[in-house]
Amino acid sequence: MPGGALRRHRPLVEAALGDVMPRAAHLEFNAPLNIVVQPGKRVIPQRGAVGDVPRPGLILLTLDPDSAELATVANRAPARMIAHELHHARRWDGPGYGATLGEAMVSEGLAGAFANTLYGDPPEPWETALTPEIARYWGQREYDHGRWFFGTGDLPDWAGYTWAYGHIAAYLARYRDESATSLATVDAAHFVP
Repeated sequence: MPGGALRRHRPLVEAALGDVMPRAAHLEFNAPLNIVVQPGKRVIPQRGAVGDVPRPGLILLTLDPDSAELATVANRAPARMIAHELHHARRWDGPGYGATLGEAMVSEGLAGAFANTLYGDPPEPWETALTPEIARYWGQREYDHGRWFFGTGDLPDWAGYTWAYGHIAAYLARYRDESATSLATVDAAHFVP
């Protein structure tokens, strides 16, 4: 659990983990899963935190200990973030996160849908930022992840997350017998627009 700079946020982290882990207990992992909570400044400004799954079996939760937002975020925002990252960790056991823009969008869309399934809350702000038509870019291997997902180039913030969430939501609305959990290990090619 967090210590040092994150000590005062320990109750927030414990509450989020205590809330999400039973809800996500149906996810099965091929190897032990480690969740590391660390201090840092590169976070989603509106949340004061960010999650990452850089490789199988590892979730990194970075919290800005000085963020005013961290203490005031919506009640379930930290738990939803952890749920999102748990789904990414499950995809690492299957096809992986992905090397193309389309594969990354499938991973992000499924993770957003999974968090929504567990909590039923409205989508996150980055899941509804805009509705770009990007099918022609689907197979790009050399894409700028920051440009598509974090607005570091000519695209608005969260363009990739928004398109991904919308694409997967439309898919799940059409195929109601499937879920973000059942699709966690399905190859991204299954979702080609």
